[in-house]
Amino acid sequence: MSRIGIKPITIPEGIEVLFDTYLGRKRVIVRSTKNDNKLTYSLQDFIKIDILDRVLSVSIDESKFRNRRDRKDFKAFHGTTRQIIQNFIEGLEKGFKKELELVGIGYKTRTEGNTLVLDFGFSNDIKVPIPNELEVKASDNKIEITGYDKVEVGNFAAIVKGLQPANVYTGKGVRYLGEKPRRKKITKVQQ
Repeated sequence: MSRIGIKPITIPEGIEVLFDTYLGRKRVIVRSTKNDNKLTYSLQDFIKIDILDRVLSVSIDESKFRNRRDRKDFKAFHGTTRQIIQNFIEGLEKGFKKELELVGIGYKTRTEGNTLVLDFGFSNDIKVPIPNELEVKASDNKIEITGYDKVEVGNFAAIVKGLQPANVYTGKGVRYLGEKPRRKKITKVQQ
């Protein structure tokens, strides 16, 4: 058994966990009754999920083991599946947030409709379309990304950060709020 996978998940009020099959695979659907958002995840055939008194537990069907290698792989999926469902519940209940900051003279950001506009001093601004599931607030040099899907929030933050990563010599670029990027010392070459 996985150490993470055996931990039970308490389902809060306002969250529903449903099951169905799609194209022959079992799926778990986590839905918020407050705002009708939902997230789905396809389960492997050896994962079992039980709900008793609003407590969800994830387990492995050991009859599916074919050899010793399967046990190791199944344990990994056991913990991963449990954590994905936990993130779905947490995201639909509270939401996730990532904050970025732009460091550099003249680096600015703003939103125009459903587009994030970044000005890094190039001749043209960089425009990044914002996914529908996310809410992005941008001030002069700060970006706040919020949403109910942890993966979408993280991916969008990584895309924006990757457009102008922090320079190791000057420190200019996009970084997570409070992040201390690695800095290199500039050495003079004697001739």
